[in-house]
Amino acid sequence: MNLSKLALAAALAAVSGAMAFAPTANAATVTSTGGTITISGKVIDATCSFGASGADQTVSLANVSTSNLTALGQYSGVSKAFTIDLKDCPTNSKVGVQFYSSNADTTTGNGTLSNTGSAGGVDVQIVDSSSTAVSIASTAPTDDTGVSDQTDMSTNSGTASLAYTAYYYVTDVSAVTGGSVSSTTQYVLNYQ
Repeated sequence: MNLSKLALAAALAAVSGAMAFAPTANAATVTSTGGTITISGKVIDATCSFGASGADQTVSLANVSTSNLTALGQYSGVSKAFTIDLKDCPTNSKVGVQFYSSNADTTTGNGTLSNTGSAGGVDVQIVDSSSTAVSIASTAPTDDTGVSDQTDMSTNSGTASLAYTAYYYVTDVSAVTGGSVSSTTQYVLNYQ
């Protein structure tokens, strides 16, 4: 073997050996800090079915004159009752409703939904069977916060009619103008 080939072979061997001990660019860095993942859920015997009301509903408030909307808050002169009818519920549970909407006014706690129609100064309010404003979250619930009308199904043979009422709600007397009033809320059943 000639001297130049021998020198080239030795140089390649040296470079290969050095590369074997060099850190790689893709090596992961391990740290000693971390966190905790908590996973929760609930196993229930069955879920309720919807009764006569069905799952989706349209609640139509009667027309109201702007001259009647002269005070802040709930306008009690016009209301519309509605129910969420449940059947075939597990009798070893309590069932309630949790409302949520991207239109929720979460700052006041008045159970109000912002009006997406053209009328000014007016929102919509929902109250439960005891005339208490429901809690309406801005996103789908992930816990038991804001459950309304919780009913013990063991005393009702697995059926319930959860009663609510919708009202006009004046948010700004000076801004009240005629036009349409519209809003939407979603809800989920909460089992405990």
